[in-house]
Amino acid sequence: VYGDDSPFAAYVLHYLARAQSDVGLVHATLATHDRSRSILASVLEPESGPAAVGLAVRGELLLGAGRPSEAERAFAEAVRIFVLRLGPEHPSTDTNRA
Repeated sequence: VYGDDSPFAAYVLHYLARAQSDVGLVHATLATHDRSRSILASVLEPESGPAAVGLAVRGELLLGAGRPSEAERAFAEAVRIFVLRLGPEHPSTDTNRA
């Protein structure tokens, strides 16, 4: 049930990436987060809420890594999905546009 490619593993990797980020392990953080998103992409719709959250988190990580143009693309895609799923007036779409 909880193999290396399970959604549970993806969520654990997500939190590991956050911990790596907290201690400044930029490259490891991005690699761990990418692995988490890859697992979730195999079980979720590409335009799902969790996919949008993952893109927003990736944007934060890229921004922290000094890669603003990549971060901007991740944020833009996250906003597009949030708007698609929640509508343009939902607080999550406004928050992620800031």
